[in-house]
Amino acid sequence: MSATLTTLAKRPELLDQVIELIEKSFNYDSDQSYAVDFASLMDPSNHANCHLILKDDRPVAHIGLKLRNLAHRDWTSPICLLGGIAVTESERGSGHLDSLLSHVIDLHGDEVSLFILWSNLTELYQKYSFFEAGGVITTGEKILTKVEGFRETSFSKLSEQQLEQISKLYHTKILANCLTIERSTSDWQLLKKQKSTKLFIKEEANQITEYFCLSKGMDLKDTIHESSFFDQIDSPLEEYKFWIPHSPEMSYPQVHYAGFFKIGSPHQFTKLVNQISEQKIKKLELNSQQVLFHLEDEEQQFKVGHQDFLIGLLGPASFKEFSPFHKRIFIAGLDSI
Repeated sequence: MSATLTTLAKRPELLDQVIELIEKSFNYDSDQSYAVDFASLMDPSNHANCHLILKDDRPVAHIGLKLRNLAHRDWTSPICLLGGIAVTESERGSGHLDSLLSHVIDLHGDEVSLFILWSNLTELYQKYSFFEAGGVITTGEKILTKVEGFRETSFSKLSEQQLEQISKLYHTKILANCLTIERSTSDWQLLKKQKSTKLFIKEEANQITEYFCLSKGMDLKDTIHESSFFDQIDSPLEEYKFWIPHSPEMSYPQVHYAGFFKIGSPHQFTKLVNQISEQKIKKLELNSQQVLFHLEDEEQQFKVGHQDFLIGLLGPASFKEFSPFHKRIFIAGLDSI
């Protein structure tokens, strides 16, 4: 029987089968839930972005996406996050991954500056021009259970006032200092469904002054993956498994790539590069293999491959010529899918 392409919005009754497919592919423990860990991806409001391949009316492959904005201070750039990529074992090698990736890239390739996904399958995704870039540091190795001055809670237990206080901290402490994901009001509300993350808050006079997030079910077990004080010298969390964005001057031994990045629309990507470089990268051109560009006040044209340019722009091995406008990229665990 031929394969059929559809979405969860059209076939919502298949949700449990799709979750089962993903959890088997990701070797999820029986006491963990992908639907909880990635609530924003699998929420009914996003089912139109959960693409399936059916065979004999059963899901054999899935890819989900979230259309978001990469942001820094007062500017944004549209991006597409990909996740929940799974093919049932008996159907692997049948071209389903190729079909799904081609489908979502055709759907959104003219709209976004970047496609971003997370995986440990480097060689596989490089075939589709997804390249590792960006840098994340894990500062320590200890497992955190509690920290003085912070109270453990969860997003689901927050009042609307408390959620707004954390939103302001995210904006002033993270978005103002890094390239990161913009969160709308609805994005913050969806975090209340993300119940596998532990939230720790510090309060003074009924005001949340600091916060951090620990774990995300199976995805980021025992990892502190978001904090309002990651730039603080001698952070109280530094000895623990604590994620912070990489900077060229840092010398921590554990530097990981932030994700896999693929250039989307040449027009949108050029706008993004202009925003990051503060207009200092000029005459940018793209072809299927290379990025061609000039630097401000220089006649020489530079030619580099997509992967080298993404690493040079986003880190962790940033081009020294880009150091005057280098901006750290940090996609927190709550936003990665």
